Amino acid sequence: MLLMKRILLLVTLVICSSWAFSQSQITKGERPPIDLERVPAEAYEQGKIQIKLMPNMDKSIPDVTINASKSEYVVTGVNTLDELNKEFGAKQYKPLLDGMYEKSAKSTQYRERHKAWGFHLWFEVEVDSKADVKEIIKKYSALAEVEIAEPVFKK
Repeated sequence: MLLMKRILLLVTLVICSSWAFSQSQITKGERPPIDLERVPAEAYEQGKIQIKLMPNMDKSIPDVTINASKSEYVVTGVNTLDELNKEFGAKQYKPLLDGMYEKSAKSTQYRERHKAWGFHLWFEVEVDSKADVKEIIKKYSALAEVEIAEPVFKK
């Protein structure tokens, strides 16, 4: 009888474990808020910010490097972004995983997983080095098309 209970318990645990591990839904963690007023200017790069676009923007802006055009700022085709790009002299939008898929054929097998995690929505934006990074972040954060805007922290 005791043996039967142990076997039943073991079978139940195996079934529950396999069900739990077979879930492929991606769970996103919470990002702690960063109080930019408390972050010293020496902690981040001047002339660079990182933005994460909203998921509905993935069709509007491809995950490739976009350089400034003849108008001397990056033109994305999204009016609100382009206005700020012009205001702050955005010279380049570079995807977070720029060049990774070209460096290794093996890394391409993870491309869809990276998209599911939203990495294709992250861009490093190179702006005028004299512009106030905190002000730039506030303005980009206020856009409906931008989910997150933050400085590029020094390593």
